[in-house]
Amino acid sequence: MLFNHVEFFDFVEFILEKPNRLILLNGDIINNNLTNSAGSPFDDIISPNDQKKEAVRMLLPLRERTLVLTGGNHEGRTKKNAGIDVSEEMAEKLGVPYSEDEALLKIAIGQRPNKKKFIYTLYMTHGHGGGKRPGSKLNNLEDLGKNILADIYIVGHGHSRIGYKPMFRVPDLRNGKITETDQLFTMSAGWLKYGGYPVRKMMRPQKRGAHPVTIYGTHKEATTTI
Repeated sequence: MLFNHVEFFDFVEFILEKPNRLILLNGDIINNNLTNSAGSPFDDIISPNDQKKEAVRMLLPLRERTLVLTGGNHEGRTKKNAGIDVSEEMAEKLGVPYSEDEALLKIAIGQRPNKKKFIYTLYMTHGHGGGKRPGSKLNNLEDLGKNILADIYIVGHGHSRIGYKPMFRVPDLRNGKITETDQLFTMSAGWLKYGGYPVRKMMRPQKRGAHPVTIYGTHKEATTTI
């Protein structure tokens, strides 16, 4: 599988155009095929170690815009076989926060009429589970809501651009009412061209690129663009 450098560097330029554009690195940053992987190491153009170096080089311009880096199952292959955390090594080289399995972020922006900021909670984990169909991936994504309460959920394992926005009802015991609020569930994709393992497994080509999430400082709302 080939990496689409042109589309990725267009994304880097897009992020750097405005100061309020930030990124989350949610695993599977490198392909990291090993001899016991689903894909073959001979499918990769460069070695896993060189993939790591190249990824750091390409992400370095975005280090000041990166909120956190989490591990993915592709990098986890090396930890499983050799006890070496490739994701942590990349985070150290980039100088960005690292969390192996999950990250819960509190984001405060804008200003309410009472002068307080709008608070968003964002939960991110790489994800797990197979499934070729969009419904299977969405079911896995929605299951995150059973584990922790947040405004925004982000996974990346399915390598698809998926967005889902249900309503959530919260009992307000102090004021004796029920507050309705949105939750945003998203799955992000990547920049690999179609070929190799996905073709052999008869997987559908997926739309490439980042999955933007917009949060507002004038009112409480999170939106996404597929």
